[in-house]
Amino acid sequence: MNVLLLEPDPKHGAAQEAALEHAGHRVACAATIHEALDRIRSFSPDLLVMELILEDQTALPVADYAAFACPDAEIVFIVRSGLFAHGELYQMTPNLAWILRDPCDTCALVDLADHAEQCPRHAAKPSGSPIEPARRAVAAR
Repeated sequence: MNVLLLEPDPKHGAAQEAALEHAGHRVACAATIHEALDRIRSFSPDLLVMELILEDQTALPVADYAAFACPDAEIVFIVRSGLFAHGELYQMTPNLAWILRDPCDTCALVDLADHAEQCPRHAAKPSGSPIEPARRAVAAR
């Protein structure tokens, strides 16, 4: 499974990357929103694990772009505060699958990635899938 990590702290990012790679996942790391958007374009992630609050901005624009660019990708937000404590993130982010509290246990993160990989939405799509023509039509606009 291709996992994109958006983590501004290099120590946390390195630990998460090592744990996911050890479990057999391919990992691309980003420290900023712009890096994450570039990685989505070049890496085609199946799972995005993102720190929700990045200094003075949120990772919501990355989640919005991922919903368009890789609609089958699932999103995990890592949160430090009680912001959006009533489930609003699930309404704002269509591909949001899980919310984890920081500090995030790397074993739990690996378990989530393993679980996401086993989900039917990540199974090979049959050729002629209706998703691809729709995506091409939207991209052509």
